[in-house]
Amino acid sequence: FGYGWDLTQIPGLAAGDVLAVRITAEDGKSQLTTTSVRRLTIISEEQLANRIAAGQGSILNQLAETLRLARQAFEQTAAIETGLREAGQISASDLHQLQSVQHNQRQIEQLLDNSPQGVEGQLAALLAELAANRVANQAVGDRLNDLHKRVGDVNRQSLPKIDQALAAAFKAARGGE
Repeated sequence: FGYGWDLTQIPGLAAGDVLAVRITAEDGKSQLTTTSVRRLTIISEEQLANRIAAGQGSILNQLAETLRLARQAFEQTAAIETGLREAGQISASDLHQLQSVQHNQRQIEQLLDNSPQGVEGQLAALLAELAANRVANQAVGDRLNDLHKRVGDVNRQSLPKIDQALAAAFKAARGGE
């Protein structure tokens, strides 16, 4: 159940105003239930823009950390491949490095996932906030929607394939255990 409340219909609301809201519902047996009081603070367009910008900044920081981890994993994987070509087998240190790559991969997955802390989850929340506040900046919404779709594709397509390849490589390196 969802209900949209158009606060623009309340005359005189201004940035800084606080609304105290309590909802009461009645079921088919005339039983009532009431929520606790919720406070809604009215913010200015500038404050909303600052919140959106801060959310975008947080997402960019996480994407930068994801890129750093992905590059590190790539370099480690390349070093393992080189060692395998030269020696014809994987050494104990290569096995340790492969475990490190798997660890980096799990961190990448956490950074990008759909949880409230992950990039995909933060993008969804930001898009919901834009929609709820009827932000007219279509370019920002379009960019965020595109990024949300791309991160979702990575989460559901690319990352599982990488996980499977790493698991297979680790199993092969340990002698097929």
